[in-house]
Amino acid sequence: MSRETFTRPIPLEPLERATYDAIHKHVVDAKRTGMAAMEKQDTLERIYVKTERERTEKASPEEERLVKEILLSDLRGTHQGLAAEMEATLKARSLPAYNAGGKTAQIRMGMPGSFNLKDITVLENLKIRAAAWGQFFADDLIDDLSRTIATGFYDKGLNPLQVGQMIAAKFDEFSIGRANATARTETLIAVEQAQFEVYKTTSVEFKDWACSFRNSRQTHMDAHGQRQRMDAPFTVGAHQMMHPGDPSAGAEELVHCQCTFLPVLEGVELIEEDIWDGSQR
Repeated sequence: MSRETFTRPIPLEPLERATYDAIHKHVVDAKRTGMAAMEKQDTLERIYVKTERERTEKASPEEERLVKEILLSDLRGTHQGLAAEMEATLKARSLPAYNAGGKTAQIRMGMPGSFNLKDITVLENLKIRAAAWGQFFADDLIDDLSRTIATGFYDKGLNPLQVGQMIAAKFDEFSIGRANATARTETLIAVEQAQFEVYKTTSVEFKDWACSFRNSRQTHMDAHGQRQRMDAPFTVGAHQMMHPGDPSAGAEELVHCQCTFLPVLEGVELIEEDIWDGSQR
């Protein structure tokens, strides 16, 4: 396989953009709610402002715990709400992406008709992933803000108001970067899983890894053109992956990936009964 970019039969950008916009909105709303609570309750003013001399001293673990608890207390009220909103968003977005992947596989094999996922097991797995990712996203936000607080107070010696401003800026940074990464990653996973389900229920025996060569990782460029049996994994860096977006791999092989994989169709005879249409195993 030549080292050239591939063209997806179904463009993924509209699916990714819709997911990104929804996630971005949830995080911006969380920021607005959290900052409003802090202002209303005078959270920042309640924190003891260290003197210049004291700021140069390392805070005790207990001091650090108390400061973090005060600053994060007004933000944690939005934490579970954000996780629930993220879960609902990803549930809603995963199914269209999955159906797009199934349709892409059918197009590549020259099969007519639509693809509409009805398989209960797959639907439940999509829901489980959405719930786990939604909680992880919200937990990651709180962890990131916690690190921001520690950096502001103990590394930079800022006062509470300045730390509050850092928190507000971090919300914006998190919203843009993580929403984009989540949208692209979850769309890729759903699309590639659907294609894999279609191909493995047909008489297609082999698959090729196809790298996009658009800001791609070295491990993915090295995997370009690698051929494996349909039931065998690709070797990608240190991971064994059944397809691009295989969620069993680490984040270093998933986030922002734009690869796909192609069925090897030479000599393959397909009949309509062979094609998984999303409603049966």
